Amino acid sequence: MIYLVMMMLVAGIGIGSLMMQQRRQRAHMESVEGFRNSLSKIAPEATPGPFRKKHAVARPRPRGRTPGRPVPMDARRRAEARRRLEARRRSQMARAAASRNGF
Repeated sequence: MIYLVMMMLVAGIGIGSLMMQQRRQRAHMESVEGFRNSLSKIAPEATPGPFRKKHAVARPRPRGRTPGRPVPMDARRRAEARRRLEARRRSQMARAAASRNGF
């Protein structure tokens, strides 16, 4: 019997708190709606303007060379690029060897 009374008391408290929360939320929503209504009344134009299609902005292409074609490099830049490529390959090989060895 005591358990039944306790359960009814807890249920009553839960329902009461939910009702209070719902009342607070409703009051908040009404204030938000009132704010929106007042904003729409003072807005310069209540109806949306005509729909305009946005044009895609094309990036300017560099002039003087055809896109997609390789540009010849001088000997110094070619040697530096080759050196960077070899260093990258060596580091990848070392990483792969270390992972195979369990490190």
